[in-house]
Amino acid sequence: MGYLDTLKVFGRLGGHHYYLTKIPDTDMIIDFLKTIPLEELTKLFSAARLSVPITRRMLFEALVPTLADLFDCDKYATYQSVFSNIVEFMADYYLIERLEIYTFRDLIQKVLACMNAKEIVETKDLSSPLNIIKERLGIGVPLFDVAKLLLEIYENQTS
Repeated sequence: MGYLDTLKVFGRLGGHHYYLTKIPDTDMIIDFLKTIPLEELTKLFSAARLSVPITRRMLFEALVPTLADLFDCDKYATYQSVFSNIVEFMADYYLIERLEIYTFRDLIQKVLACMNAKEIVETKDLSSPLNIIKERLGIGVPLFDVAKLLLEIYENQTS
């Protein structure tokens, strides 16, 4: 076990694959989710391929559990775990260095910088045989699209 893992074990760092500080608490995440404009909620529900009424209630009863499931959170994951898994998914996609301590906000900024880069940024290949089959059959949820949309909404609302 390395130094960063030791800090994580003692609760000084959060995250799953990355080493994060200043992860928003549950109340902050709930406040963010409650203030997502209806137009953006519609896009999120559509990207997650949810066919339920687009309401605040369904945001918490359908969308959040779907996000938790999509981004490999366990059944009892906290809002912080779900949201940090989404950010880490994008950081991993853009091959952002793992062995570094980031604030939650800094990691989001790095991901957004990669997303908005004018030049081509090296990325992880998400085209596993299972993902290719799902795409061709029109099933499954495009994780990248859902995560990207959620991070853009978060950045627009919290900056």
